[in-house]
Order: sequence, then structure tokens, then C-alpha cells
Amino acid sequence: MSIKPFDLERRDKSEKSHLEQVMDWLDENVQVYPEPEEVTLSGFVVDWSDFSGEFDVTLDSTALASPLWLSLDQQSGKMKFGVPMFCSPLGAPASYAAISLTEKTNNVIEKALQATFPRLRPVGVNRKTGIETCYNTPPIQRIEKALFNEVKAKVTKGFTIKIQL
Repeated sequence: MSIKPFDLERRDKSEKSHLEQVMDWLDENVQVYPEPEEVTLSGFVVDWSDFSGEFDVTLDSTALASPLWLSLDQQSGKMKFGVPMFCSPLGAPASYAAISLTEKTNNVIEKALQATFPRLRPVGVNRKTGIETCYNTPPIQRIEKALFNEVKAKVTKGFTIKIQL
């Protein structure tokens, strides 16, 4: 029995072929949305213990099929969002966005979230107070209680944000 050396040229061709298949699959399955005139955020469901959750988005009169996720950027203390993902399509060792929004749409959503959810104390040591905030500091300890209660009372399932582009 002889062992043949690994054929790099053949391997490269098969990987390119698989990558091309994945890219073709993504071209067929990623939902691309043009820039809307109005963006509506609604249906907020928030887990206040870790400032995470989801919300619905409507672009003009088209509602996205899946909600966007909402989470706290631990480092900066700001809220961020993400889109639904395809995990390992066709066995690819990667995840890809299932929807594509314009840069302006992404920016508007981000600004609306940051205007709605106050920034929590970022990770690090506050030079004035000496209070240290770590990654494992609970979010509720990173915000004033009155402000937390105000935001929690406002951001409910019925809360809606409409933005004109």
C-alpha cells in the first residue's frame, strides 16, 4: 500500500468550488432590503437582567420576517443589534447574515437604540469615583436605578420608534 502525497492543487479547487457553492447559495437566500423612507422598531422583548432581547423592524410597510437581536456591548456600555444569521450553510465553517440592510438603515437603527437605551457605565475604572466596572458587573449595577426604572417602564412590547430617513 502506498501513501500518496496530499494534492494541494486538487484541494484548492475543491475548496474554491465549495466556496463558490456557498456564495451562490447566499446570493439566492439572503434577503436584501433597499433603503426605506421609514424605519419602525417595535415589539421589544428585553431581558433586563443582562440587557438583551429582540425587536421587530418594519421598513416602510415591509416587516422583516425575523426579529433583530439586541444586546449590551460590555466594553462600551452601549446597546447593539444584530441580524438573523445562517450558521454553517452547506457545511461552511462560518456564519453569514440572513438579511442585508443598507448602511444608512443600520446607522438609523443603531442611533435609535442608543437614544432609547442609556449608555451603561463602560468597562474600566472611573477616574473620578474609583469605581471599577468589570465584564461580570451586572448591568443593573452599571446604571442609576431611577434611569433604569424609567427605561424599563418605557420599553415594553407596545413601545414603537419611527424614523424617517
